[in-house]
Amino acid sequence: MLLTNKAGRINGMPAFQKTATRQILAALLTCLFSMNLIAANGTNNSGRSDYDLDNDGLIEINDLGDLDEIRNNLDGKTLYKAKLGCPTLAADKIDGCNGFELTTDLDFDTNADGIMDAKDTYWDEGYGWFPIGSRKAPFSAILQGNGYVIKNLYTHLPYESKVGLFSVTNNATITQLGLVGHLGSVTGSTSVGSFIGLAFNTHLSSSFNSIDVNATNDRSSTGGLIGFTQAEVSISNSINSGTVKGATAAGLVGNSDRSKLSITNSLNIGVIKTFAEAQGRQAGLLGKGARSPNVIHSYWAKDLSRQMHSTGATESTGYVGLDSSILRCAIHPDSSSENSTCISSDGAAEELSSGLILYQGWDNSIWDFGTPEQLPGLKFSHRIIRDSDADGAIDELDTWPSSPAASLDHDKDGYPDYWSINCDAACIRDSGLTLDKFPNNPLIWLDDDNDDLPDICDAACLTSGLTADNKLNDTDNDGIINSIDDDDNNNGEKDVDRDNDGLIDIDSLTKLNAMRFQLQGYGLRLAEEAEMSTEGCPIVIIQRKSQPRCHGYELTKDLDFDTNNDGKIDAADTYWNADKNGSGQGWLPIGMKYGPFSTVFQGNGHVIKNLYINRPNGYSVGLFGETANASIQKVGLVGKLGSITGKYKVGSFIGQATDTHLDASFNDLDVKATDSYSGGLIGQVISGVVISNSLNNGSIQSSTSGGLVSSCGYSRNEHSDITIINSMNTGLVKGSIEDKRIQAGLLGYGCISNVTHSYWATDLSQQSSSDDAKESTGYIGLDSSILRCATHANTNSSNSQCVSSDGEAEGLNGPLNLFKDWDSAIWDFGTREQLPSLKFDN
Repeated sequence: MLLTNKAGRINGMPAFQKTATRQILAALLTCLFSMNLIAANGTNNSGRSDYDLDNDGLIEINDLGDLDEIRNNLDGKTLYKAKLGCPTLAADKIDGCNGFELTTDLDFDTNADGIMDAKDTYWDEGYGWFPIGSRKAPFSAILQGNGYVIKNLYTHLPYESKVGLFSVTNNATITQLGLVGHLGSVTGSTSVGSFIGLAFNTHLSSSFNSIDVNATNDRSSTGGLIGFTQAEVSISNSINSGTVKGATAAGLVGNSDRSKLSITNSLNIGVIKTFAEAQGRQAGLLGKGARSPNVIHSYWAKDLSRQMHSTGATESTGYVGLDSSILRCAIHPDSSSENSTCISSDGAAEELSSGLILYQGWDNSIWDFGTPEQLPGLKFSHRIIRDSDADGAIDELDTWPSSPAASLDHDKDGYPDYWSINCDAACIRDSGLTLDKFPNNPLIWLDDDNDDLPDICDAACLTSGLTADNKLNDTDNDGIINSIDDDDNNNGEKDVDRDNDGLIDIDSLTKLNAMRFQLQGYGLRLAEEAEMSTEGCPIVIIQRKSQPRCHGYELTKDLDFDTNNDGKIDAADTYWNADKNGSGQGWLPIGMKYGPFSTVFQGNGHVIKNLYINRPNGYSVGLFGETANASIQKVGLVGKLGSITGKYKVGSFIGQATDTHLDASFNDLDVKATDSYSGGLIGQVISGVVISNSLNNGSIQSSTSGGLVSSCGYSRNEHSDITIINSMNTGLVKGSIEDKRIQAGLLGYGCISNVTHSYWATDLSQQSSSDDAKESTGYIGLDSSILRCATHANTNSSNSQCVSSDGEAEGLNGPLNLFKDWDSAIWDFGTREQLPSLKFDN
């Protein structure tokens, strides 16, 4: 037989397999209900004799049981299959009931213990609430919230689509309802929204969401209020302040494909996030779909949402993004430069093309604009629902309603239980608050070393039987403080971060290889499925809780790919990696298309010797294949046995780089692309790359090649930005035998460059030009004899005979200040026979 829980759901079965069985069960339950609904006393099994006490055609929802029962009465005409008390056409001019109304706040933390777990009625093995309605049987009625809120709605169905309070609605109205609570969240695969997963012909009005909404599918649609809309859908006078995460994600609606969507007088102040493998777009209000949505006088906070754009945004209808300071400042509808100092007369302060009328037509009977420090709130007869600080907690549930850092203090000791999920290090610092490591005990709060002993324990604390921590900053209390203890938890194994600086120690090729299994540098994972170790990593706040986490890697010694030290790279070496023909492919680059290396790699002046890569058909080839939001510092690639070969986008350090900083690093290895795009340091730059104080001495070969970087932008028709400071190429740059398209001293082509005081040796590189070279910024090619001759920074004709007074000897239009502002703490200029080299502590 089928075993069901209190919500009529099937136990012992994964969520994504339950749907068909649930439909069968629903039919059986309907039969049972119809056979045994009315008791002898004339009331149904809920104990009510009247379901619509105020005769307004809306059945009263008094508790979560009633709310759950809506799934069996989707048209709003009955509840528990009964309609006692619903009006009749003759008496009240209303033909029966047509929906539901809340009569009180509801809370899914049913035992009120501040935890969502198996002790709560709707936990359902961790899946939580199952959304109401389906594609075949949608919710098609009214839900009137009457200004009440549903607290801590928890739904975790990562393999189910169409997820929210309601799964699917059609010909439905939801109004005056709030979804709030610290424990609440909605998670699904795709078409995920707090109120509705998929909406047809639905109107959502005067409603508020502050819980987080998450979609797991890499092609998902996620909205703060509605995941996906079709047919005619409207949203009016509504707010989202919850965090929204998905592939295509937006503040109010994720996707409005094939939909006639209308949004009026509404607002998003929640953060919009995505994930690395996602294939979609993120936006302030509307993700994608309708190219001409009817959005009127509706806004998103650009700074809070972290989004600068929204699909179809236009000033002409007041559909714009604004900084939250402007949204707070205006304290009445129809705010403009004529009646408020918050708004500029020409739109310049708002980054608009003309003056703005903010909150145009917003109704004072619906909205409360508060003070200039508050964001607008929805006004109801008995409360105002507002999230003044946009931290995802409404003011009435927020201990610190004016601070975005925190909201909950369960033990009421004045210290927050956790940080708001979007509060970063600066936010924490500026808050002036201290996290409560003991959120259920008002006597204690501080435990910096996470040893479960309070750092401060007064007389009342000691009297209660607690023990004070008498060895601060010493997690294992062994008498050695964490900063010098190489085994912080005293488990007999060396910490992965022995100096507690947040950088995992790399002292072997095995650990270097392991970086590919944790591309963010949070901890050391030695194999793809291995457990991640964070021992020794600093204690930081992650998802609101304190736990150890590192933020990158550091070399603690030189490494050598000639692992048997026989002077050859062959099958006897660990990273030979033979192909099916026995040829060595060598090192597999770290970070690929949907998983770039995205953290710090600190070389500490160490070198990696004899790095060997032979992948003539490989894309994005180098020590790192692809990087994004990464930093590589103070490392050298050297060794006569080393070389880097790929087909396309090949660099010694990085094949393809986005938002990456390469600093104080050098390459001596030869780099070759069998097709195109080889650079001495980086093959191809997508955007936002900085190279500083770095040097290439290896030869570079391909049809398009550059001494430091081959190209910028995704294609020949796209250009992107790069900054190069105080760097140099002395390596030979040449084309392939078949194709010598573009060769250049520093940069190949396509770069919107900001290159200062950086040089290439024209004779050694055999290149006389470089993309966008400028004498005015010191981006020039010089003969190596000049580069050797200068033995200090800021070399010019007044302090050296190495450079001319008019630039003529260097082939320039004016005098040269060579190695201008090059730092002698970083560079060693050697003798007049030597080229500059990088200087490290070791």
